[in-house]
Amino acid sequence: MRQFSNKIYFIIPPTSHRLIPGREFILSAPLEGVCSISLVLGKMGYNVEIVDYRRCQKNLIRDFERSLSDACAICITTTIDSFDFLVNFTRHVKQLQKDIPIVLGGSLVSSSPLVVLKNTEADVAVIGEGESTVKELFPLFGEKVSHKIKEVKGIYYKDSSGKVLKNPPRKHLTNLDNLPVLDFGIWTINNGYKFDKISYSTTRGCPWNCFFCFKPMQGLRCKSRERIEEEISNAKEKYNIKEIVFTDSTFNFSSTHIESICEILQDYDIKWTCMMRAQNVNQSLLRKMKNAGCKSIRYGIETLNQDILTSLKQGIQASDIENTINMTIEQGIKVVGFFMIGLPGATEESLIKMIDFVEKKKQLIPKAFYFIPLPGSRLYGSALRNSLIKDESEYLYLLSQGTDRLIINFSNIPEHKLRKTFRRMEAIMKERLCS
Repeated sequence: MRQFSNKIYFIIPPTSHRLIPGREFILSAPLEGVCSISLVLGKMGYNVEIVDYRRCQKNLIRDFERSLSDACAICITTTIDSFDFLVNFTRHVKQLQKDIPIVLGGSLVSSSPLVVLKNTEADVAVIGEGESTVKELFPLFGEKVSHKIKEVKGIYYKDSSGKVLKNPPRKHLTNLDNLPVLDFGIWTINNGYKFDKISYSTTRGCPWNCFFCFKPMQGLRCKSRERIEEEISNAKEKYNIKEIVFTDSTFNFSSTHIESICEILQDYDIKWTCMMRAQNVNQSLLRKMKNAGCKSIRYGIETLNQDILTSLKQGIQASDIENTINMTIEQGIKVVGFFMIGLPGATEESLIKMIDFVEKKKQLIPKAFYFIPLPGSRLYGSALRNSLIKDESEYLYLLSQGTDRLIINFSNIPEHKLRKTFRRMEAIMKERLCS
């Protein structure tokens, strides 16, 4: 029988995403979710080590295989472009150590647990938030108590025959302040990383119900002001953080929340960016954000066509978009606008209107995306029902190659015209980033 130690390796897969120039730090910045899970495991007595493959995509298993002998488990965080890596990496691990448990977490496996587990050699999928689940799961990785895995809520797992079984879901955490105080030290301990930028969220979940989004967590929960201040203060004092990328799905769900964060950040020399909806924004709020160090805002514009916005369940008016962009520019905050190409109901005329809008807004940096179904979204379910996606595992392989080439055309516009529009938007973005 294999002897289990207290060593856990936490794997960060490589990514195929093409990053906006200037945001390459995402390839090395600490991941907040991985930090949180690692802190929980550390408090349980496990020795967690990060193995980060975002910057290196060669000889992955060869460099890692000599470490497997001292591991009690392998954790892998998953994203939309991880599937190909998961298939190959888990197969190689099991060839070397067939009885080592492999646990997956993150957005991809939370959205498509059956497909991922059936096509990889992973043993367990943790769905949604994992901090409570790992407390119950990891002590079971031993022969005498392994049968109790069926009692752990919030997971899919393989039984001894390889059949994938689903346990009851786990309720979401109601009080985020009950989580360990976030600390990024594990990245410096294991990797000797030096970083001055971090990604950080003050909330979990999203109050909106967009047709194309996957929401592993329903509703919205927010950290207290005291917790946010404590975690930002720690990051500044311990690691001399100079920039924060707030990763909240909707940073401006409440103007009071933003004002509270601005009050905190005024005490620190930290620049920051965030993602907001193009509504419920005013000059006074933007001015406070600017004075507190906000240097850019990313807006999910998607389209300027009101009928399409309505069909996507955006809950936003096209007129709000232009007003919000104008106000943000007036306050001297850089604006990045996300646009989708190939939307249902889009026409060649709407594409022309989008390009004209972007070309006239000289201070707007556009980032275009093809409108593709994200696993777990209502759009994805629609694509499966209508046979636009015929093979889920094949589709996840395609996503692994990058979302800037894949088209699932929901419009009646010829594909070559969609690609021409995408290239034009990319050219404008690069031109403005270089100016």
